[in-house]
This record gives sequence, C-alpha cells and structure tokens, in this order.
Amino acid sequence: MHTSSGAGYCDCGDEDAWTSGYACKNHERTNEDNVQFSLPEALETRLRGLTCLVLQYSVKLMCWEKTDVLPLNLSTTSQAEKPEVTSLAPYVTVLYNDETHTYEAVIRALEMFINCTKDQAMLIATIVDREGRSAVKVGAKQDCERVKSDIQRRTLRDMNRRTEKAGPLDVKVLDGALVAHQNHAIALLAWLNSQIDAFPILGSIVGDILLNTLIEQEEDELDTQETILVRLLRFDKKMWKCSLFFCLWRLGTLTAR
Repeated sequence: MHTSSGAGYCDCGDEDAWTSGYACKNHERTNEDNVQFSLPEALETRLRGLTCLVLQYSVKLMCWEKTDVLPLNLSTTSQAEKPEVTSLAPYVTVLYNDETHTYEAVIRALEMFINCTKDQAMLIATIVDREGRSAVKVGAKQDCERVKSDIQRRTLRDMNRRTEKAGPLDVKVLDGALVAHQNHAIALLAWLNSQIDAFPILGSIVGDILLNTLIEQEEDELDTQETILVRLLRFDKKMWKCSLFFCLWRLGTLTAR
C-alpha cells in the first residue's frame, strides 16, 4: 500500500455509492437534516433571488465555449478597446488535462517552452492533474498564441500506451477577464456548498432552481430554452475537473434528494 496525491474525491456520505456503512460519524446524516423548516416569505424570496444569481452566473461561465469574448452582461470593453499591454495581462495560455499525456510529456513541454525549472514544471503538471487546468503564460495575445503553438507542436505525436490515444496537449488562449470570472465562479460555488452544509434548507432551494429555472441566453444562442441543470449535463464532457466537481457532483446531488 502507498499514499497517492491523486485527484479523486471521497464518496463518504453518498448512500448510492455503498450498500452499507456509507458514511463515517462525521459525514453520516442525522435526523436533523430531514427536519422541515419554514422561512419567512420575504427571506425565502431574497434567498432564492441571490442563489439564482449565483447559479446563473457560475453555470454560464463554466459552460462558456468562446475563448476571447465574455457573456454580454459581463463585457466592459469592446474587442477593439482591449489593450495589448503585457502588464495588464489581457490573455492567458491555459493547459488542460486531456487524460492522455503523461506527467513526463507535460513537464518536458513546459520546460522547453515557458522557460521554467523542472520543479516549477512539476508543480504546474500537478495542478493540471488536480484541478483540470492551469495557466502557463500570461501576457499579450501573440505571445500566448506562440506558447500554445509551441507546446502543441512538441506534443503532436505523443501517444499514451494505456489509452492508445494520440495528439497534442489541450491548450487554449483565453481572455484574462474570462479566466478571472471562471475562477471567481468556482469560488462562489464552493462558498454556496459550504452554506448548504451549514444551512440544509438551502439545498432544497438550490435543487429546485437547478431543475426549474431556465438559463439566461445570449443573443446569438438558439431559441431553445433549457434549465440550468440541462445546460450542465450538456456540457459535462467539456468542463475541466474542478468545475465538473462543483457543478455536477456537488450540485447534482441536491437535485436527487
């Protein structure tokens, strides 16, 4: 037996994962969790409104496919006004975990093309494995695009013997504001989950919003309406590990209660 720093998540407390003894004493549900509370109408309305805002904002950003454009309600400057000054960090080269390349392949590529030490490359590779992605370059768009091109060219012919998959590393150049918003969205979801642990009635409100509230659409999106939960399920294969954990694992359990 040996310890591992892998990125798996504990399923202690998940009744569906175990036939018996599903939780330790710290995570076992008590009867208090099932007690029905009634909130004052004004408080519940305010709580629903705030929770809905958090979920709309977070889920839209987690499922956002464009790389250099923000959702309309978050845009502050036009593309023409975006400064190309490195110190303002307008763009970020982001390396994603594609579940194909090995630690060694990632470390070699990082050492060669972002001018970092082996220890720094190992740290970035660990973050990519644990969180699902990591920034590897911050600066002007052309500099970030060059790093992306170099990394993908270096790993183009890499093959994983276990999965028999081949191809370059998954690298994207994202708007710096978009990356900041996505990181903030993850922090908001983490905060929301901590509030649910402390205030269980919030869990039923979150579940109801996920199941029954329609996602806000952009002007260029199709007219088809879908709930927040449906949007999450449609994009589950496109989200990185950290966002997938908070969006589908933690929030998804609330809709099943």
